Amino acid sequence: MHNISLLNNFNVSTVNTAKDNNVNSRVTNPIKTVTDGDKQLLHTLDVLSILNRANIADYRLRISSCDGAIGEFKQGGMGDCWLLSGLRALSTTPIGSDIINNSITKNEDGSVSVNFKGLNTSYAVTEEEFNRATQKFVTSPDGVKERVYSNGDADVLVFELAVEKLRTDISDGKFDEIKVPNYAKTILNPKKPLNDGSPAQLFYLLTGNEVCGINGQNIQTPDGKVLCKNNREKLSEFFDRYLMDNKKYAATFNVADGLTVVDVSGREIQLRPKHEYAIEGSVGSNLIVTNPHNSARKLVIPLVNIIDNIGGLNYQNLKDNYDFFDDGLKKHLIKSTAANNYVNKNY
Repeated sequence: MHNISLLNNFNVSTVNTAKDNNVNSRVTNPIKTVTDGDKQLLHTLDVLSILNRANIADYRLRISSCDGAIGEFKQGGMGDCWLLSGLRALSTTPIGSDIINNSITKNEDGSVSVNFKGLNTSYAVTEEEFNRATQKFVTSPDGVKERVYSNGDADVLVFELAVEKLRTDISDGKFDEIKVPNYAKTILNPKKPLNDGSPAQLFYLLTGNEVCGINGQNIQTPDGKVLCKNNREKLSEFFDRYLMDNKKYAATFNVADGLTVVDVSGREIQLRPKHEYAIEGSVGSNLIVTNPHNSARKLVIPLVNIIDNIGGLNYQNLKDNYDFFDDGLKKHLIKSTAANNYVNKNY
């Protein structure tokens, strides 16, 4: 299912914060950075957002609907915001869209295969597996019945099921002999292999190319021992580059603590802690952000309202394989992943 858009899939509205009501958060003050020339564009984006929200119907998906493109979707009860945000970030760039399309193959038996270039392997999802997944439900902590997996786009669900199979095999040691960056094989919860991950893993698995990371805070043990210092000074430089060419990068971020930001229309938007958001593009000096809880609802947030509160950012340069700025951040991601893995394992 494709989203209705005339502007490279960009639209704007408020995020669904129904799941975020209990988050303690800070509020940043609005800083208006929209020029007069942007106002008509933002109005058009707002209208398109209303149209797109109507596209995500709560109905039974069919595997035959897979078309190699990522449409609009809603995250289910599974803790795979990292995967969904990574897919969304890739899909909003021309190169990333091709990467996704080229990774999906519809087979004669009705199954759909996903190729993971980074580990030189592929996994098929059968129609039976797909249909069974659409019928799995769970009750949320606030008593709401919701799907276990995502809804709205068949390709997204296929990716969830294929990645779940792959991560199960990684956890079982099938790929132990293959040398790849540590984040490409990190599994935090072997009993629930799709839960808890990093978009960096998805980027590497689909491309086979190293990913960059920027930490907004130190990684340390509960007793205060710093295992990896933050490199937040790199955030400004990265976003300078991003605003110059937002089609060059697939990028996601999270905030360390609950945060309430103000978008360009003056509306307060609550961002959840330790939850991945996709960066879909930019308008002026504002970021277009998507929450995987409902990918059709876009946020247009002034960069200055959010940059100081980013806990971590992952990105992949889709155009340049060799960039001096990226090189140091590739090494940092490996170091920060090792530090996080140590904390998760020992504490």
